[in-house]
Amino acid sequence: MIVSAQCDLRYAPFSDLQLQRSTTGTDWLSQDELESWRTFRSDVRRNTFLAGRILAKRLLRAQHCTAWFTAPSQITICSNNVSSGVRPYIKFGENRLGYSLSISHTCDAVLVGGTNRSGVSVGVDLVEMRSLSAGFERSWLTDTEIALLHKNKDHLTVADIWAMKEAVYKAVHNGESFAPRNVEICPEPDGIIVFYRGKDISDRCKVRVWRFRGQIAAVATYQRLDKLPKSHFDNHDALVTIPSTSVPQTLSRNEL
Repeated sequence: MIVSAQCDLRYAPFSDLQLQRSTTGTDWLSQDELESWRTFRSDVRRNTFLAGRILAKRLLRAQHCTAWFTAPSQITICSNNVSSGVRPYIKFGENRLGYSLSISHTCDAVLVGGTNRSGVSVGVDLVEMRSLSAGFERSWLTDTEIALLHKNKDHLTVADIWAMKEAVYKAVHNGESFAPRNVEICPEPDGIIVFYRGKDISDRCKVRVWRFRGQIAAVATYQRLDKLPKSHFDNHDALVTIPSTSVPQTLSRNEL
């Protein structure tokens, strides 16, 4: 699903990616990626690493960021633990692509989002649709979020807010670690208001959330002030927008 002309999403269950085929790793991973992949002892870790890179490289090809004949093994996606404030970045040979990429996964599916629009960063999160404890709610949600959650309990869950928090952090951070209460998600009838570290950034940060196939997907885009195009304030639709209702929309796998 193309969320905007410059922000694209791809979703796939692991079963669609042929992760167990003996040549999948060598077909899709660069030499550096293969070395990292082979160090993982856990099958879950190996699968999530491989799935994220397969889908991200498919996305790059779909957005014409690499030529159709470019072998996936020529592309390297470099990443670190997102909590350390390091975003994934992409190398093609010795060159680093000007592209914002975000990857998220559950134990059996993966979601990637990306854009090559100058000054725009993307964050995605994919979580299981499940109940989270009252203790989790008190620990990681702000008082405002808890009040809005209870007010909209027929349409909104803790997991919805959590997915949006993660997506916003990935799009917005400047290297600082993830502190969930520094991200505040406030669904309103006219859209979602986003606060980061106490500041309303809704004019530059757009977030959207869907529920489908027992999972919740969130995507956020953020326009950085230091790279703000002159036409930005006349072109809000260039970023991801939220429907007039704040109720998360159902989305099938074929639509995403």
